[in-house]
Amino acid sequence: LEKSKSGFYVLDMSSLRFKDKEIKNISIPLAIDADTVSFNLIDSDFLGYSAGISGVLNYRDYNNICLKVILRSASFKNVINLFSKEEGFALVGDFDGRLELCLNKGKISKINGDFYNTSGGAVNIEKEASLGFLQRYLDKVSYDALVDNFKHYAYNKGRIKITKKGESIALNLDFGSDELGRR
Repeated sequence: LEKSKSGFYVLDMSSLRFKDKEIKNISIPLAIDADTVSFNLIDSDFLGYSAGISGVLNYRDYNNICLKVILRSASFKNVINLFSKEEGFALVGDFDGRLELCLNKGKISKINGDFYNTSGGAVNIEKEASLGFLQRYLDKVSYDALVDNFKHYAYNKGRIKITKKGESIALNLDFGSDELGRR
């Protein structure tokens, strides 16, 4: 973490590891205030080469820390691959949207995300095992339907929503294709 000439700080990380995955070369310009840290235009290709990422981390109340992020032209392909053991699942397309994540005493107390794509893309499940981490959350019929519906699926518009409902985190995928229908 270094202070730059303009009074901002820059957090440079050559490598960030998550289990057996690695994110390289991350540079985050930070504005640090009494109870917030703001960032704008993170320099990393993790969410895509043209992604714009900005946000505010509010730590005024240490028991309720909230992060609000705005994404522009962000790809979720690498995020999905962080949680998947195999890379047989691809989500191609750039999304815009917002995410709010709050932690209360280290546990997720609130998560709201809404991301949309109007330029199209593709969802491709090459191997069923690539979504194996979802099997513990879905019954067999739901899991099989998910895999079958997203093999080689090209979409024109897509929307991803994430929310916390009770103790569960719900992920809603809504894709529309002129040729292949809605999923």
